[in-house]
This record gives sequence, C-alpha cells and structure tokens, in this order.
Amino acid sequence: MDGDGDLDLLTANQAATGSVSVRLNDGSGAFAGGADVPTGDNACMVALGDLDADGDLDLMAPSQSSVVSVRFNDGSGAFSGGSDVPVTSSPQGVAVGDLDGDGDLDLAVPNTGSTTVSIRLNQLLPPTLTTISPTPGVRGQAVTVTGTNLNNVTGVSVNGVDASAASFVNNNATSLTFQVPATAGASGTTSVTTAGGTATTNTFTTVAATPPGNALAFDGVDDYVPFGSTPAVNNLGLGSFSMEAWVYYDGGNGAESIIRKDGDYNLYLNGNTLHAEVWTGGMGNPAWQRIDASTTALPANRWAHVAAVWNGSTMQLYINGALEASTTTSSSISASATLTLGKSQVYGNLLNGRLDEVRIYTAALSQAQVQADMRSTASVLPASLKFYLSFDQGTGGSTNTGQTTLYDQSANAYAGTLTNFALTGSSSNYVESYALVVPTATAATGQTASSFTANWTPPAIGTVDNGYRLDVSTSSTFASSITGSPFTVSSGTSQAVTGLSAGTTYYYRVRADKTSVTGQGGNSNTIQVCPPRWLLPRMPA
Repeated sequence: MDGDGDLDLLTANQAATGSVSVRLNDGSGAFAGGADVPTGDNACMVALGDLDADGDLDLMAPSQSSVVSVRFNDGSGAFSGGSDVPVTSSPQGVAVGDLDGDGDLDLAVPNTGSTTVSIRLNQLLPPTLTTISPTPGVRGQAVTVTGTNLNNVTGVSVNGVDASAASFVNNNATSLTFQVPATAGASGTTSVTTAGGTATTNTFTTVAATPPGNALAFDGVDDYVPFGSTPAVNNLGLGSFSMEAWVYYDGGNGAESIIRKDGDYNLYLNGNTLHAEVWTGGMGNPAWQRIDASTTALPANRWAHVAAVWNGSTMQLYINGALEASTTTSSSISASATLTLGKSQVYGNLLNGRLDEVRIYTAALSQAQVQADMRSTASVLPASLKFYLSFDQGTGGSTNTGQTTLYDQSANAYAGTLTNFALTGSSSNYVESYALVVPTATAATGQTASSFTANWTPPAIGTVDNGYRLDVSTSSTFASSITGSPFTVSSGTSQAVTGLSAGTTYYYRVRADKTSVTGQGGNSNTIQVCPPRWLLPRMPA
C-alpha cells in the first residue's frame, strides 16, 4: 500500500459506521500506523486496484447501504477522496477489470438482494492545464505543467513537436515535468494527452539558450545531482570513452567530485589537481586504475576546462586543452553507484564550485577534439555523445526553486534531480557562466632582443566587455611572472611586451573578462617566445 516493497494489511469492518482498517508493515511482519478509512455501513470485503492510473493500489469496499465505497491511495498508504458508487441492493463483493477495453479498471458487483451484477464503468476525467513554467521555455531544458487529471500522461506536444516520453518525470495527478524538444518552434501551443483526453495551453514561447548561459553552483556541503538508470554510459571501462567538463573551483584541499560513477569511472579534483579513475574490467569487476595529473594546478575562482580520455588501456588527462603529465596507480577496489554530479555516492567528496558543459562520449577524443569542445557547444562527435549537460535553465542568481530537474541534452534525455540546492541567490543555484569564453593565443610578432608583441584572436562565444588579461612568465607553468603581469588590455587583441632579457624564454597566455563575472575567464593556450641575443644588422642597399 505504501510502495516500500512489503505487503500491508487491510480488513473490512462490518459495523453501522463502516470502515476499512489499513495497517502498514514495517518489513518484519509487524503492523502499525495506517488508518481506519470511512466507507458505507457494514463494509463486507475489500478489493484493490489502480482505479486512477497513478501507479498505486486504491480500495473498493461494498456495503449494505447499496454502494461500493471507492477511496484513492496517495501512494503512502493514506486513502481519501473517491466516491460511493451506487449499485443494487445488498452487494456482497466486487471484481475489477477492464470491461470496456478502454485501458482502465471497471467494477462488477454481485447483488444478493436482487440476483443481479451491477456493472459500473470507470470514466477517466479529461486533463486540464493551469500553468506552464518557466515561460518562455528554453529548448532542451525542463518545464513543468500543472493542472488536474494529469495521471499517466501518454504524450506531450510543444509547438507542433512531440516531447520525448523518456523525459517525463514527477508525473502525478496535478503536475508533469518534461524536456522541451530541441526543435520546438518559437511559438505555438502545448498539449498534454492522457487516457482521459487532451488539454492544450494558450500560446507558449520557447527560446534557444545563448552560450555560455548558466552554470550550476555546488555549495560543498550537501549539493549533488543524482541520475537514475543511464545504460548508454554504463560499463565504459571495457572500451574507449571520454569525460569533459568546465569547472570553477572554489578552493579546498580534499577530494571534490565532478563526474562520479564509482565502480565504473570517476573524474574529480584533489586539492587543486585533476584525477580520474576507471574500472578496467567494467562494472562488477574490481580491477581499478587511478590517473593523477602532476603538472598543472587548477586556479581557484576561475573557469578551467578538464578532460579525461580512455582508449581501452591508457588514460590521458587534459587541462585547458593541454595534455598533462600523469602517473598511474593500479589496484583492486569494489564499488557500485549510479551516475552523480558533485558527489561520490560511496565516499562523499562534495564539490565546492561550479560545473558547466559536462560531456561523456563513448569514444576516445583526440587532443584537437578536446580543444574544439572546449570552445564550442557543438559536439565534435555527435554520434558518440551519450551524455551532455549545458545547465542553461533558470535565471542566473535569481529564484529558481521550481527548477529541480536537470536534463541530459543528448538523445538519451536522462533526468537528474537537483538535491539540497537552495536555488536562490549566488550559491547553491544556477548562476551566470563564463565557461567557453576563451581567446586563442597566436604567435608573437615584432620580436627584438628585449621585446615582442603578444597576439590572440577573440573568443567565438560570449561577451568581452572588460578587456583581456595577459600573463607573461619565464616559467611554462606561470609560477613566476614578469613585472607588470598580468597586463590589462582594455581593447584590441595584441599587446607589446618590453623590458625583456635577450636569450631568455618567455611564455604568454590570455583570458577574456566580463564586468558581471570579472576575474572568472579561462586561460588560453600558451605561446613560447625567445627574444634573440642579437639581431643581424641590415646590410646597405
């Protein structure tokens, strides 16, 4: 009765004030709780069936007052509502079945007082729609409709395009959440169909997300996003696969989860370094490898692109498109968990930071493909993309308390549930993203013994309204900066760098800046420059 996997107890009470006693099993055979559900007088038996098609068992109790009392289960074993269905005299039982072939359960009631069987047909009420939110809806993201009689929705059409039934979640009598089709028209109506009929909204508008859009901020305390069954991204260690994400790291020394599926694969931070794990024999096999990046520290409070690529025998790690030196540890570890963002279901390891553009491919990406994904929302291998989250729903930093379902943008449309997020304010919420907004550093020009001009091309995505920041260092890891670095470049895509030492190798990289998210821009690729010790004199003509 309460959906907890054990059998509960119901009994009819033959008394002037009729009732059905419901007692709930605690799993050990001990019964308590429940309630005495009022019915017609002298209830003589109880029958069970899902009369309202909401997935739980409702009760029917014939009584001496010539009615069958129907009471609806709310899913927890509490019964209310329904009606007393009139039949002929002295009903002594009730059978349920689909007597008219319309897909719902009807009643057949034998009457000892009239030697008849009363047939009562279940007439499902048509659905009605009250609200749809958010409006406008973002294509590929979640919207929720509310209304009445919405149990067991069989179809949704948004502006002429059918929504995937695989995306239907949180469906009950008064609401349904689903994914707006990526190809939905900009304007039209939304219709919802059940066995009882079809209801249609007034005009509903959809819009495309404008990258980089939003990101999801995790508070490091209890925020995480679990996904249920994700068969397309299971058992990946048996073949080739790739994991990618844009990460904004808030700082900290412990392990912090990005993509976790313990017993299959993991991508996470430990302090400010990147790590990945793979169960090489697949799910259920304890053979395990951990790959630890050993060169680049992720910057705190700034976006960085990370990737892990497994080719079936070797894992490679990338930070901002650059291949990282790494070490590998092998062992035997047994674990099993569902796909989760921001938390290990086994170890905890909660993320204190933000995520955007999370992707899982069933293919080993090349370095060039990782670099292309880092700057684009378009997939480099669409046929192999099995999981993709863009986080472009809600309003960044505003109240998003209704936006608790997060949809995978791949064809699989897996749905995750935002768990413990405040969904209001600047943390534990959807926030403005500055992922993807990455310039491309190009070769230096105008080299002399003491200077060069650093050059770059602007980002293909996003807004740059606060110039660029140029890092120049004598270290490839930018551990030491020259005087004046980082340089603020208010306009243009080049900067003269002077006062250098001849024969010394220099490195530069650049990042974009936006006033509303200042300081968050991700670093570009690195360019190496070595001013010559001398320049040959120009020969006279």
